[in-house]
Amino acid sequence: VKKLEIFLNTYENEKLPVNGVYEARDIAAVKRWQSKYRTFILSPMRLKNPTGTIYTLSQRQIERQTVAPCGEKVAVTCPFFKEYLSYGSRGEGVKRAQQFLNIVQGERLNINGVYGPLTKAATKRFQQAYRKDIFSILQLSFISGNWNAATRAKANKAIGCNDKF
Repeated sequence: VKKLEIFLNTYENEKLPVNGVYEARDIAAVKRWQSKYRTFILSPMRLKNPTGTIYTLSQRQIERQTVAPCGEKVAVTCPFFKEYLSYGSRGEGVKRAQQFLNIVQGERLNINGVYGPLTKAATKRFQQAYRKDIFSILQLSFISGNWNAATRAKANKAIGCNDKF
C-alpha cells in the first residue's frame, strides 16, 4: 500500500499520507487514477465506473507509467514513439515498441530490436484490441501490423503522452 501511495503522490500529484493503510482517501485517489486511464484499466473489463481496487490491468498501467522502482520518476520525452515501423525494421524504436507490447498486451517478445513476424503479430493484436480508437484516427478498416501514426498515437497516449503530434 505504501508503494501505491508513493506512486499516486509522485505520478498523479496526490497528497496521500504514506502510512500503508488503504483508507477512503486512497480509494478515492485510485478511482480518480482509474478514470484517467479508463481505456486501459476499465474498458477492457467492460467496467463503466472505477472500482478503487488494484487488479491486473491497474498493475499494468502502473508498469506503463514507470519501469523504475515505485516512487522514482521515469523521464519520458513525448512523443515517445516517433517512427514508423514495419516488418524488417530494426533499432531502438523497435525495442521500445516490443517493450511496450510486452507490458501493455502481456506479450512475451524478445526485446531484440528486430521487427519480425512475432512483433508484427503482437502489433496486430494491439491494433485489434484498440481498433475503434486506432481506426478512427486513420479512418482505415484493416489491421496492418505496422507501427503506423495511429498506432503510435494510441501507444503514446497509453504512457501519458497525450499531446497532439
